[in-house]
Amino acid sequence: MDADKPKSLYIDVPSWHPPIKVDDFLIAVGKLKTNSVYHVYTVKSKVRPDKRIIRYYVKVFKSDLITCLKREETQDIITIQWYSRDKKS
Repeated sequence: MDADKPKSLYIDVPSWHPPIKVDDFLIAVGKLKTNSVYHVYTVKSKVRPDKRIIRYYVKVFKSDLITCLKREETQDIITIQWYSRDKKS
């Protein structure tokens, strides 16, 4: 991924989870993908009360761990898990 090109992601979190905000950092971990750090630049949300989750649609820029660790107090670090797009049969 090009560092200057935004990437679109969606993140499902429980309704009690603190909201994802602009300027937060996402650290993505997974078995199949490499660990990545992203800086959030836009956020839209959709509440799904029937499933007790909130789906956040975010646009992010690639970042690095050093920048993430030098964040301001108002910026949160959110850990997310990569999941395979393949459906189980």
